[in-house]
Amino acid sequence: MLYYYAAIEYVGTLARVYLVRELIVWFLAIAGGVVAENLALSRVFHIATYLVSFEGLPQIWLCRFLEPLVTIPILTVWLRRHGEGWHELGLRKPTAWRPFATQVAFTAVGLVAVVFLGIAGFWKPFHFRITPPPDIQDKTTLAAALAFMLLGTGLNQELVFRGFLLNRLVKAFRGKWHPAIVTTAVVFGLLHFAVGIPGVIDAAVAGLLLGAIYLRAEKNLWVVAVGHSIANAILLVYAYWTR
Repeated sequence: MLYYYAAIEYVGTLARVYLVRELIVWFLAIAGGVVAENLALSRVFHIATYLVSFEGLPQIWLCRFLEPLVTIPILTVWLRRHGEGWHELGLRKPTAWRPFATQVAFTAVGLVAVVFLGIAGFWKPFHFRITPPPDIQDKTTLAAALAFMLLGTGLNQELVFRGFLLNRLVKAFRGKWHPAIVTTAVVFGLLHFAVGIPGVIDAAVAGLLLGAIYLRAEKNLWVVAVGHSIANAILLVYAYWTR
């Protein structure tokens, strides 16, 4: 019996060491994407940091495609080295299209509701400073921003967070999904610190919703990726037409 518990403890230690390695790779992959984007903005397009913060140039949005183009290949190589792939994590064709469309619509509506309820119900009444929407003044910039919202941000973030990170944390929590979903949501929120406290909390709540839907949708990443992308596009267009 003593040897049995010692073996369990040894396996648990190995799992924790392996998780730390995976989290380091995950962080470096994200950092690599951010560095590539900023190098392109500063060295290729010579765009100053203060202009980037306003997001009012099409080059800024196009450079953001460098994030997934750097981050996703790094994580893909890591997964393949360990006998895994995105298909196993949920990047697969839906088994039925009607439930898929319903789940995507629910995801998009839920994420938009999180943002609007947060602004109307909490941040404005309590006079929190809310980060203004992107300063998009022309249709060229709007088109570039929409392209990134629809093709870049949703898929990238869902692969990185719900696909890679969440599934790693499930292993760390010995198959328990709820603490893994909560932890992933907290990390997702904290990585939105650039948009202030309201943005961090809204992103964390959105992360909880996305994690729950991912689990409910039989861990199909396309559901949350497409719903996330549509929600971002809706919020972007709304901000543009109401500026």
